[in-house]
Amino acid sequence: SGSLVYVDAAGASLGQLAIGRDAGVLVYDDLSGIAYVADRRGDRIVAVRVGDGLAIARTFATPAEPYGVALTPDRKTLLVTTIADRMLVAFDTSTGTEAWRRTIDAEPRGLAISPDGSRAVIASLANADDVRERPPSGNGSREMD
Repeated sequence: SGSLVYVDAAGASLGQLAIGRDAGVLVYDDLSGIAYVADRRGDRIVAVRVGDGLAIARTFATPAEPYGVALTPDRKTLLVTTIADRMLVAFDTSTGTEAWRRTIDAEPRGLAISPDGSRAVIASLANADDVRERPPSGNGSREMD
């Protein structure tokens, strides 16, 4: 449907929000009440405020065809895999600004981040990437090998 649907514990609808024709994977930050949804055809991440209803808080432009999304443990960085451009991209969750990007193997899909934030594992139709974090650089960004 391309919509984010919000339901209560009994399955009753609390709201619905159009994201895009090919809306896909999402991650939810329960502390901020924001859901980050990949809009594959729109080449963007839609940050949705979840409360009494659903409302778009902001959008992040991404390289072509975003798919996997994951939050770092401190919830300050959103990692996104993009299928067509074969990228792992990091976004600052407070501003939507791109912090860094890295080329990865073909056909990336979902990803998971270790509890300490030192590693991300990327599922791929072709391979699996194991990405280890380097110490933060002088500009405050976090880079991955």
